[in-house]
Amino acid sequence: MGRSVPTYRQIMEDQIREWGLFRRALRKDKQNLFDGMMFRIRSLASAASYQASIDPTEMMFLCILLDQERELQELKRENGNHINPTIEKN
Repeated sequence: MGRSVPTYRQIMEDQIREWGLFRRALRKDKQNLFDGMMFRIRSLASAASYQASIDPTEMMFLCILLDQERELQELKRENGNHINPTIEKN
């Protein structure tokens, strides 16, 4: 017997395919950014599949936000949590 309910990964891949026209409309540099975001979604799919959600795109966006937060924390660590000295405070 087959599976009657699609898995999160199947839904995720279907949604990414649906966004294909949007991706094609982007300039090449933006397509690369878009592809990076889709990589982020796929890399956290196992964790996202644990969350039962009526709208799976919520989890897709949460995966992107989580990975962006990770990158932000890494940049802060690399910069010693210092504010950019070229930006003046008012």
